[in-house]
Amino acid sequence: MDLTIKHCNNIDDATLSLDVGKLNIKYGPNGTGKSTVAKAIEFAVSDKQKLSTLRPFKHRAGALESAVTPSIEGADALKSIAVFNEEYVSQFVFKQDEVVKNSFDIFIRNSEYDKKMAEIESLVSDIKDAFNKNQNIDQVLRDLNDLSESFGKSQTGYSKAGRIGKGIGSGNKLEHVPEKLTRYSQFIKSDMNVKWIKWQIDGNEYLNISTACPYCTSPTENNKDTILAVSEEYDAKSIEHLNILQGIFTRLGKYFSAETVQQFDALIKNKSGLKKEEIAYLTGLKGQVDTLSEKL
Repeated sequence: MDLTIKHCNNIDDATLSLDVGKLNIKYGPNGTGKSTVAKAIEFAVSDKQKLSTLRPFKHRAGALESAVTPSIEGADALKSIAVFNEEYVSQFVFKQDEVVKNSFDIFIRNSEYDKKMAEIESLVSDIKDAFNKNQNIDQVLRDLNDLSESFGKSQTGYSKAGRIGKGIGSGNKLEHVPEKLTRYSQFIKSDMNVKWIKWQIDGNEYLNISTACPYCTSPTENNKDTILAVSEEYDAKSIEHLNILQGIFTRLGKYFSAETVQQFDALIKNKSGLKKEEIAYLTGLKGQVDTLSEKL
């Protein structure tokens, strides 16, 4: 079988001989046109309109574009073609997760499989509905996730920059208000403590304008150190972390054992900061929380 290829990429005119019924091997250096020959034969058999994509670059968008048409002659006897090239290898052979594309549908899936899967689906449908429509389970999952995320991102399972580290890592200053700030206890322990602390700290920049308190205009000579001590001991973000952490624990506490509730409560209310063994206990709890969340 003789094939004549004209005006295809770098090939102006070439004749190629094939022995029918035998394995034909054509070899040559890169750029000599081997891939072009394969594409020309493929397009001639499967879609002749695609031959135009092989028009040489030098004849594109020029006066000869309509006159120079890629063509291949002698391939009429070929009715089908399979091309084994780099694209085929990438798409079908060496896929990341499976050797053959759609191997599941080819080797496993049939009418019997679909029937069995329908039976299983009917058996677990009630369980699925229980999870999908149960707001309590949704809340538990959110709380478990929030508690896990409170440990921060670290390979050890605990980060000082996480919500727990920021909130109670150096002690719970909502439970243990420093003695010099006891007069502010009601504000610090109130439900509006985050807003109050932020408001109080933001007001510090006005202290140097006058000797009068920027909040009540009373003299500040004897109280300035106490006023500034709030910003030294507290920051609004850490208190916000602590409030969130206490809320999560309150909601999850009913699912913990009595011993866990007691130990966790003591850790949240600690005065001097978390010790190494206490951090180890908390990271162990995180592992159990993550396991439970995954199972749910």
